[in-house]
Amino acid sequence: MSSICNHIIFTRYLYIKDEVKIAIFSSLINKSANSLFWAYELYYSGFEEEVFELLWTIYYDLYYTLNPSFRDYFIKKHKEWITMSNSGDSSSSSKSDLDEKDKIIASIINNLLIRPFNLDVFILRQYMLSGLTASSYSLTALLISMDYIKITEHIYSMSVDNGLLPVFNMVISYFESLDLSTTATIGLAKIKKEWNKKECSKKEWNKNFDFLLNVAKIDAKIVLLATIIHLYSISHNLKMGKKLYICVSITDIEQYDTIESDTSVGRYPYKILPIAASLPIDTFGLLSLFKLNRHNRCSDDGCCLDDGCCSDDGCLQKKYWYHWLYYASFSPIWLNRIEYYNGTINHATKRIDFDDDDDASCDLEEEFYDLFNYEPDEQKQEVQNKNIGPIVTSNSVSDFYEKYSGNSGNSGNSGNSGNSGNSGNSSNNSLHISFPIGRIIKFTI
Repeated sequence: MSSICNHIIFTRYLYIKDEVKIAIFSSLINKSANSLFWAYELYYSGFEEEVFELLWTIYYDLYYTLNPSFRDYFIKKHKEWITMSNSGDSSSSSKSDLDEKDKIIASIINNLLIRPFNLDVFILRQYMLSGLTASSYSLTALLISMDYIKITEHIYSMSVDNGLLPVFNMVISYFESLDLSTTATIGLAKIKKEWNKKECSKKEWNKNFDFLLNVAKIDAKIVLLATIIHLYSISHNLKMGKKLYICVSITDIEQYDTIESDTSVGRYPYKILPIAASLPIDTFGLLSLFKLNRHNRCSDDGCCLDDGCCSDDGCLQKKYWYHWLYYASFSPIWLNRIEYYNGTINHATKRIDFDDDDDASCDLEEEFYDLFNYEPDEQKQEVQNKNIGPIVTSNSVSDFYEKYSGNSGNSGNSGNSGNSGNSGNSSNNSLHISFPIGRIIKFTI
């Protein structure tokens, strides 16, 4: 069962879970309000904590080096969400209380959309995921050489048993030895203060770093790498993001509420997908750059071994047409629906069984399908393509890096302009790290 969960999982509107995560990333780097659609698709499918973990990863990959102060805002909002989530049974909470909790995601995303980003940390992390080469040089020597690749290799290959603060203190000492501008000196002092509140053991880090490691689940080495790249950024006088924050109202997220069938107004379940699955999964043509679960071999989970599937798309189509509810059952929203109507997951047949020993069970099965039979195999091709359309290779890793290595900086709005792409590329927002393009075959989100 665990191997299945690592493969295809359909969300509430039958998108593929890992591709929804990539769609969030793609929409953010294109400064598109589609980010909210995709974030709430994942969130309302029941993967609430995973949305936060993903946004933390994206923040450190793309935004931290130019927006270090946003971290405190993010921590504050995440803690507010945790407090609201732990305040009582969600089934007994009022809709307004739930909306207040749910809009926190929009607050975080809308405030990322107006901030500058770069690919420096993201590319370095992808480089390391493609294969680790241990560094034999001292970190101080590497810092002096400004060899970002080897610095990353050194961080990823070192042991952190004794904590990262001793390493950080070495990093601070190096940057303190430089002739920095007044602005950079102030920025360095802020970072030093953050890391120096406790002594050297990881267990003694201040509460914010403990939160990052244990709640946000950020790799400590990513935190260190991003901090180093930030210090290089301020020493190179890169332009930092402004401390502006957008307020979000409940009405801003109402459009993302889960659409339920309602036969009294003619909204039958087969009509849900044409209404709700309104965006194609690969709007910005970036899915081909990532490792995708849809490309895992059929034999890994036995999905099509007996029905002659001969291609990744053919296998996916069979899952979507004939076994969609089984693969959707790994999303909490669908599992809750299935269990409410006494359905059970049959891993052998990849179907959902309803006990048919008595009339009551038959009634429950009928009630379930009257509410939730989305009939994906009967949908128009346009609808199916939005969920599981074929992946078109329209960008290379080098194309991606050239297009997004700089960015449009502070857009001054919440990203509602849609696809603004990479207009106004700014040369002073990135260190423009050189790396061997061929080393990175596919990205990992």
